[in-house]
Amino acid sequence: MFGAPITSGQVTIAFQTYLPGGYDAHLALYHSQVAGNGAFDTGGFPVLQGDTGLIVNGASSAALVFDAWTEVKLEIDLDADTLDISYGGVVFHSGAWDNTDPGANSPSVGGINWWQAGPNSSGTSAYIDDISLTQVPEPSSAALLGLGGLALILRRRK
Repeated sequence: MFGAPITSGQVTIAFQTYLPGGYDAHLALYHSQVAGNGAFDTGGFPVLQGDTGLIVNGASSAALVFDAWTEVKLEIDLDADTLDISYGGVVFHSGAWDNTDPGANSPSVGGINWWQAGPNSSGTSAYIDDISLTQVPEPSSAALLGLGGLALILRRRK
């Protein structure tokens, strides 16, 4: 969870997954638009389904890779309310980010949660590493750019 929801700009959530051969459970990524509210939304809801061999988001899917680290990336544009999800560097889903209750709230990112469930008769586990969340523009970068622009304006007036 984050302190306050991210409500504008672009956000990228990326992480590596490792699914051992024989993995037959489900590894799901949930997101919340409000930090700590306990409710999860379904705009970006990729599920790595070991039993079917697919990563699924709604009606979109791609074949899973087993026994190798593979990147999952969600590229979210909160201003345009869009989402692209890629697996192994290939986009397999494009759609709306806020599809739970479009228009009820401004699209935002408040938190993320991974959950493993499903058949899992093999007893194997999935692994997650190299988790990153990048916001563009970064708040500190935007502030520095603004100060730089202000300095140029003031300098020209002298």
